[in-house]
Amino acid sequence: ALTGAALVALHILDTADGMRHRRFLPARWWSTGGLDTLVIAVLVWWHFVGANTSDDGHILTMARVSEHADYMANYYRWFGTPEAPFSWYYDLLA
Repeated sequence: ALTGAALVALHILDTADGMRHRRFLPARWWSTGGLDTLVIAVLVWWHFVGANTSDDGHILTMARVSEHADYMANYYRWFGTPEAPFSWYYDLLA
């Protein structure tokens, strides 16, 4: 609420001098071109394809080791030590 009040007060002070505002962004900054469309299409495609990969076996190996270790271990980075509380989503995958 105080942030909104501060922004309103800033607007009142800014318009009190009678000068017009200058553009911060170019006039057509939101228009998309062919390259923008291509990037968005690749990101949407990767959202579905990349989510189905096993991360080059990294998470898959962690899940396989967890069956024998009785906890989710970061097999590659920390030499088998657990990463709690950051690995709860790996436990869901295993």
